[in-house]
Amino acid sequence: MSQPPKKKPPKIIYKTVFHGQRLVVATERDNWIVIRGSDQLENFMRDGERWFFSDLSGMLKALHKYFLRERIKRLDFEGMARIVQKSYEDIEKLGHGLAVEIADNDLHGALPRFPCDHVVEHYKKEKQR
Repeated sequence: MSQPPKKKPPKIIYKTVFHGQRLVVATERDNWIVIRGSDQLENFMRDGERWFFSDLSGMLKALHKYFLRERIKRLDFEGMARIVQKSYEDIEKLGHGLAVEIADNDLHGALPRFPCDHVVEHYKKEKQR
């Protein structure tokens, strides 16, 4: 009796640390995955909290909410506009990092539902200049 083939581990696309929490963006055949956990967590990839998304847009919206919520926890009223702006910058940085990794590693065809083809193409053209 043969065993079913083992599932491939998610492909890590991007890593960052935000307020002491490690965030990893990975992909598998049909999903975008965000793995979040303590920077000290020994078995981060196994034990980290996982969020699954079927498209890039949904993932970026959820991460923006998360970044904003974490910043608001540390809110002083004078810094509200700065906090909102910083959360947008975090998403912009994450999106740019993903586009760079996708273009540099020619991952475009291997990713689930990528509605931002123009971003990757723009980056490739800029890189060739």
